[in-house]
Amino acid sequence: MFFSKKLLEFDNIKHCFFSRKNGSSHGIYESLNCGLGSSDNKENVLKNLEYVSNKIGCEKNLLITLNQKHSNKVLYFENKSDVKNKLQGDAIITKVKNVAIGILAADCAPILFYDPKNKII
Repeated sequence: MFFSKKLLEFDNIKHCFFSRKNGSSHGIYESLNCGLGSSDNKENVLKNLEYVSNKIGCEKNLLITLNQKHSNKVLYFENKSDVKNKLQGDAIITKVKNVAIGILAADCAPILFYDPKNKII
């Protein structure tokens, strides 16, 4: 797990970045593959997602990932009832607390923005 020194300055936000290490996937997917949309064995991907949930200390159902399409679609979760998993888009903006946002990256760089004044990720 990797952390941003700048984001560690804020007490009210937890974050981390994972590498491909420590995954349950095998073969061409040998990694911490968390992409349910891949052709990887679904059981392995679910184990990987559970590993991530455990490492960051959140419930599995509160780890939200997107069905990413390399688009300009941004989702906004204003309240807890808006939060849904596997929606189509490439970015999430939220002020909902205690939800883990997972962005998958292979050939792209994940970017995390935080507005400490408005407490929005």
